[in-house]
Amino acid sequence: MQNSQTHHKPKIIDEGLPLFFKQEIEAELERQRLEVMDATIFYVVNMLTTFFKTENLTNEKGVNFTTQPMVLIMAEAMRSALTKRTQLLRSIGDNSLYLTGFFPESLKGKVMDVSYYMRMGESAYSHLHQTLEAQSNEDSREKIFKELSKKFEEMAKVLSSISDKSKSTHDRGLIHLYEKWLSTKDQRASEILKDKGIQTKNI
Repeated sequence: MQNSQTHHKPKIIDEGLPLFFKQEIEAELERQRLEVMDATIFYVVNMLTTFFKTENLTNEKGVNFTTQPMVLIMAEAMRSALTKRTQLLRSIGDNSLYLTGFFPESLKGKVMDVSYYMRMGESAYSHLHQTLEAQSNEDSREKIFKELSKKFEEMAKVLSSISDKSKSTHDRGLIHLYEKWLSTKDQRASEILKDKGIQTKNI
């Protein structure tokens, strides 16, 4: 996937990002009646905070996920030694969740679309869970990655709702959200538009 990644972020100070994400995630989980471990929420909060502060999709090894196909990075991960494999699998999962949750529109009409990143993210977290499970020492992250692999699509929807709410605070964001509703008839988008005084029922 190739784009400039000039994405809009919620207008909140960096110091408030973790609290903002925690509150928004917990609210959406409750609204969607989705049960997730506290440790998983903490992990996703930290992941989002890191992405929003660095404003890029490059991991600690310099792998840029906007220019290199995920499937090739996955292949490299599976033939790598333990430490590098773990790092790459985690990066694939995190980047896929971030992209499909916050910026699914940037993937529309592309060969590597939302469903592609969904599959890659689920697979990466699943392999990561299996990799950590196979080690003799207990790793507390094992259960987190297992849950993320099994609830990847649901968590992406949680992040998407948070993104929609953030964008709807601006006129341009409302137009973007309205266009999303027209193309997907997304119920959450409809609810946010209604809160802003924009009716979709008879359209």
